[in-house]
Amino acid sequence: PYIRYVTLNQELKERLEEWCNYTIEVQVKKNTYDFTGTGNCSNIRHSLNIGGDDILIARTTRLIPQKRLDRDIYLVWRLNQLFQQNNSARRVHLVVAGDMNEAPSCYQQLVNLSTQLQVESFIHFIGWLQHNYMPPGYNTYTIEDLYYSCDLVSFLTSWDYDSYGNPVGEAISHRRCYISTRYEYYDEVYGQYGFEAPIMNITAEHDGYPDDAFISSVFKLITNKSLMKEIAYRNFLIGKKVLIDNNSDSDSNHSGRLYA
Repeated sequence: PYIRYVTLNQELKERLEEWCNYTIEVQVKKNTYDFTGTGNCSNIRHSLNIGGDDILIARTTRLIPQKRLDRDIYLVWRLNQLFQQNNSARRVHLVVAGDMNEAPSCYQQLVNLSTQLQVESFIHFIGWLQHNYMPPGYNTYTIEDLYYSCDLVSFLTSWDYDSYGNPVGEAISHRRCYISTRYEYYDEVYGQYGFEAPIMNITAEHDGYPDDAFISSVFKLITNKSLMKEIAYRNFLIGKKVLIDNNSDSDSNHSGRLYA
């Protein structure tokens, strides 16, 4: 009687109740985000030699196979090819914030892929970042600094990703566009509310690399700054209605976020 059972979405609630033969009651507690926009942030582009006109894609994630960072590296390769074909000097950079020591073999595979595709100079592994509300850590920058500096947040996770997808909500609350796969719970968590983004359609059987249509939609987005600004603002307004914790002060919204 003293235990409160909580899941992040309705389907997980139903699965857990069924698994327990309906002997417990499970509540859905959605993750929430801070929409106040307060705090000072630093631009990390200069420290990574990323030009002001270049595109910075942020990926805040664990470096494990399920997160499918190989897709992001492949996407950077294809997008830079498109910029070259259009005689543009702009380039796309991927900045990955995650612990490179958690799964060393996965990290090495990603490094090998970037070398194979000859995009290693555009892939930046900067280590695990803390949020700005946490005590200072070993890294100079925070997740908020990365979102402040980026043009786009990526979440090209695998179909069977079984959690919430915090980077999407964080992108929305920071007024940044995002890209995502349509992972198993994407529509319940985000898609049903009308957020706008290039979405990579995947299934349990087809969970591979981005196709030409998706790559083209991303390229069209990142080459239209005014459209990106409009979409980010529309998503922000929707997010303030459905992704904010109405039961607590806005400054403490980070306390309503669960990670996996």
